[in-house]
Amino acid sequence: MTTYDYSLSGREAYAHERHWMQMRYIDNVARNAVSGDDWRIMDIPAGSLVIATSCLRIADGGAVTVDVGDSTSATTFESNLSLNGTGLIAINDATLPVYYSAANYVTLHWDAASAAAKFWIIFQIVDVSPIALFTV
Repeated sequence: MTTYDYSLSGREAYAHERHWMQMRYIDNVARNAVSGDDWRIMDIPAGSLVIATSCLRIADGGAVTVDVGDSTSATTFESNLSLNGTGLIAINDATLPVYYSAANYVTLHWDAASAAAKFWIIFQIVDVSPIALFTV
């Protein structure tokens, strides 16, 4: 029987496999949001699999909600994400994972004006582009 090593040390292609967190800090004290605004906050490369999304609220935004989407829909990931309160909450309207064969981006659509919210938008992404794939 032959033993094959497909681990990191056993193949150079492993160096192309990537998994990362992509985060954006939003500070509405420094930059107010206007109701109806659309903010493009991060890019998603082609061949990406979004496997988890969350929001860490740092400063209470009051009754403000924001939609988290992409180029296809303002609510791909979340409709009416509440910025009321502090702490970590899931962005969970989407059925994850979400695969992007072509490059895309994440947007925030402001449902109301905001001058107080401070929060992180956090995406966990895996590169499944052909260069990262490996065939046994």
